[in-house]
Amino acid sequence: MLTPESRATLVAEFDMFRGAEALLNTPSFDALKDSYREALEKVAKEKPIATDLTPFKYLVFELMARAFSQKKPGLNPDRLAEAMIDTYVKTRNLLPPILAAGFSREEARSEERNAVLVLHRLTRQRIRPQAKAVAVAPSAPQVGAVTITYGGVINDRPRQATAGVPKRKGTLGLNVRVAPRFVLGTTFDTFSSKKRSDGTYITGIGNTTASVKYEAIDEMPKHPSLDLTYTITLPSASVAKTLGTGRVDHKIVGALGKKVQDTKLGLSLGVLFAGRKSKPGYTKTGLGAISLDHPLGARFTSKNEIDFATRADTNPSEIYALNQIVYKINDTYSVRIGARTGITAQSPRIGLTVGLSITTSLKKIFGSAP
Repeated sequence: MLTPESRATLVAEFDMFRGAEALLNTPSFDALKDSYREALEKVAKEKPIATDLTPFKYLVFELMARAFSQKKPGLNPDRLAEAMIDTYVKTRNLLPPILAAGFSREEARSEERNAVLVLHRLTRQRIRPQAKAVAVAPSAPQVGAVTITYGGVINDRPRQATAGVPKRKGTLGLNVRVAPRFVLGTTFDTFSSKKRSDGTYITGIGNTTASVKYEAIDEMPKHPSLDLTYTITLPSASVAKTLGTGRVDHKIVGALGKKVQDTKLGLSLGVLFAGRKSKPGYTKTGLGAISLDHPLGARFTSKNEIDFATRADTNPSEIYALNQIVYKINDTYSVRIGARTGITAQSPRIGLTVGLSITTSLKKIFGSAP
């Protein structure tokens, strides 16, 4: 129970989070600590058995409320944090005030994860109980999380006619988080098609890829996130139909990500080792991309990027822009549509991209108990 002694113990534990005042723009740590003490006093009067309002949870709620107030002008962060605390100590559910403010469950999970990671970094794992809370936080990346995608791409020919022909492709993808920082993925081109000189298309299955992503560094206020991805392409596309080279390709990409207010900025750099079709060895192509993701309301997101590829043997260099709108139907399904625009003469002039994403988990798929 929240006896005077237990409240005093919790307030004393608050000293472990010294430095949190800078995250919350509080005048001093003592002022922030006093706010926590007052919150405990109020909770003790309303629900004496609510012992779960630890310093860690209190600061998570405060950080989340301030993050949401930046997204929605006029939203009072103090009132939102108070409402979140009130519902949590009574029902163990902090979502109702967030949903009432016009945000989604997915946004709540994302902001909770951000707050947990920031506090975890702040304490530098000095407190074991809070490190455990990071591992089980519902918004943190969950082992067994699954993303299934299917997308189609239709590309026109490049402005420089000798650089290529119109192509079409449909790709099925699967990503599974197998550890807190590791994601395994695979894609399969269910069909790949290219236009013949007589105007007809030659079609067959495309290549298959397997990948592993390592999320090396979590994003923090002072530095971006960093992940590294290795991808191997298996030559399942027909060489006879000229839909593939029959060789294995390898790709290594490093990606940085940083959130500035509501906008996520990204930069990725890598190299592609593509197997030569008629001789041993690989061609080496430098890869790069600059991206910008920005929410357009509660359900829409604008995803924009510019991609670069250097010249390799007979393959010309290429620069193109990819602009997509993603609509989140609910926490499970989302759809996207966009345009691929060639910037250099060797890139397809214009293209259309569409896709569907399904976010679920292995537990849901196989019916395991939560």
